[in-house]
Amino acid sequence: MARLAVNGIDINYQEGGAGFPLVLIHSLSDSSALWAPLMTKLSRHYRNIVLDIRGHGESEKPNMPYSIQLFSEDLLCFLQNLKVPSAHVLGFSLGAAVAQQLALDHQERICSLILLSPFSYNDPDLRENLERLRESVARAGLPAFDRTRLAPHLLREEPSSGI
Repeated sequence: MARLAVNGIDINYQEGGAGFPLVLIHSLSDSSALWAPLMTKLSRHYRNIVLDIRGHGESEKPNMPYSIQLFSEDLLCFLQNLKVPSAHVLGFSLGAAVAQQLALDHQERICSLILLSPFSYNDPDLRENLERLRESVARAGLPAFDRTRLAPHLLREEPSSGI
């Protein structure tokens, strides 16, 4: 993994493959490791760029409020520093919100959007769910949000016939 100074912090990232850039953005409490199972196949067709967004994975975790807008500004600076004028952008959950914000603010940077489990605004139900998650993590730490305990069948390379 490499590090790149972006918007006042160091962002951890990895690149692989050749071709048109494909930027992959992970979900809340996750990291670029989420995309590891896809990297080899995608590298045959794209210049894959995966990053740990601010406060996640191996990127810096400044003690300050984070927002979709801030993540999007980080992503813009990241693309500028890598000299990527435009890319396909794939975001999962929180990453999808970041990708949507980048597209709204800088559509010239987006060739296409791939949104997995997106949300487009913060309604009362989402705020309530995020507050419960925050309380759970504050009470028990990040293992309380261990995705392998939530849905281990999703981590298998090949889906089972029962799903």
